[in-house]
Amino acid sequence: MNTFIQKISYTQILLLALFFRLGASIFSYGYGFHDDHFITVEIARSWVDNYNESQWLPDAAQGVTSASGHSRFYPNILKYTMIGLQSMGMVNPEWVMFIIRLMHALFSLLIVHYGYKISKKLFDENSSKMIALLLSVYWFMPMLSVRNLVEMVCIPPLMIGAYMLLNRDKTSFYYLLLAGFIAGMAVSVRFQCLIMVGGMGLALFIEQRWRDAIYYGLGVLLSIIMLQGIPDYFMWGLPFAEFIGYYDYNIKNSGAYPSGEWYNFILLISGLMLIPLGIAVWFGYFKNIKKNIIIWLPAILFLAFHSYFPNKQERFILPCVPFIIICGIGGWMQIEKSSAFWNKNKKLLNGLYVFFLLLNTILLFALSFSSSKANRVDAMNYLRNKGDVKAYIVETSHVTSTIPLPRFYLGKWCDRYTVTQNEPAEKLKAELNEYPERPKPNYVVFMDDVQIGSRIVNFSRKYGKVHFETMIEPSPLDRFMTWINPVNENQTTYIFRIEQ
Repeated sequence: MNTFIQKISYTQILLLALFFRLGASIFSYGYGFHDDHFITVEIARSWVDNYNESQWLPDAAQGVTSASGHSRFYPNILKYTMIGLQSMGMVNPEWVMFIIRLMHALFSLLIVHYGYKISKKLFDENSSKMIALLLSVYWFMPMLSVRNLVEMVCIPPLMIGAYMLLNRDKTSFYYLLLAGFIAGMAVSVRFQCLIMVGGMGLALFIEQRWRDAIYYGLGVLLSIIMLQGIPDYFMWGLPFAEFIGYYDYNIKNSGAYPSGEWYNFILLISGLMLIPLGIAVWFGYFKNIKKNIIIWLPAILFLAFHSYFPNKQERFILPCVPFIIICGIGGWMQIEKSSAFWNKNKKLLNGLYVFFLLLNTILLFALSFSSSKANRVDAMNYLRNKGDVKAYIVETSHVTSTIPLPRFYLGKWCDRYTVTQNEPAEKLKAELNEYPERPKPNYVVFMDDVQIGSRIVNFSRKYGKVHFETMIEPSPLDRFMTWINPVNENQTTYIFRIEQ
């Protein structure tokens, strides 16, 4: 492994990162999580179309008079990107999302670049290239890098701010103000990043760089005021209304989401990094804490907070992962170089690296060149191409819950209805008959093939006759994810036209 790292150049590493991210831009369409579509892309597109999806904007007629607790900074970037593409005649949702994925792919190269530059400040050239390589081709990085995921989008400004603070010879007021302003942008993307941004400032105090810490803090404050405080004041009449709403919601609903033991995120990070690096990284992470304090402290504080807080969704921990990789892998390579055991057992060490490379390569290609939630996107693309959708029904009568379909790809904000165990077809028909002025759904989308025959017959008998249109199967990745964990709902989709 060391021989390979010595031979490869940083430029080659960056090109490798670009290759896999371009591949993910092309092949990894769809979305990975609910939040990287429905509270980013869907929201932004609705604003372009003068529609208030999820009611993030004030609407007195609908009783929306207080902030929902979501930052509008990143969705607004998506909104104006869509407006720009629309002005150039690009309105097809599939092409719009390809361009947006491509933009994210290029933006994510900053993670690789600043990972390398930060590592050069802390470690030797080989360690820096090793870290840059891992940030380039760790199996999960390219796929996540093209997602509309705030937990990934916030990473570049965090790393740029950290790198600027590591330039200890640059201490002018404007330089440190800019460092704080850039780092503060991460907070406007993802509110929890305030912990990491504050951790950098605390690290400056620990290093007794009092003046630098004050200038940096002023930059952070200026960034948050300009990007959150002022917009919220004009929108809601209250500075930081969204942050207050976010804090209030999470305090009241902290137990309403997936939870777990305090060590869950430690295990998750270890698993993401695979054997042997998933174990080695923790040995390296606690080496040279004092020297690495500006990178080390923000990550450990962020990890500690999320390990303590009840809501433990996997994606939450992503902002600190590159920081852990930098400190952990850099420290591990120092341990490896000075260890008598590993110097005597180089065959064992090389064998572990070969195992890591094989496993990582398999996962890297599997994720970078395949799609997630593909059947849901394909279903909406199909209905858009039909061109006659008035409204549609999502049928999941075999379970009590429904499955959201991405209306962004439908290209219109028509009414959507659901049929579940608790909301049967006959109840929906009775409700629609009470409001004859509302557009009647002319398509029904059956999600999952469980009891599909009886569900179709039952729906046709209780709501109206249907005619088969198409069947859409989940992608190989979706089927695999469902196989390893049935919680991942990626179902075969059946589309029927409702006889009017």
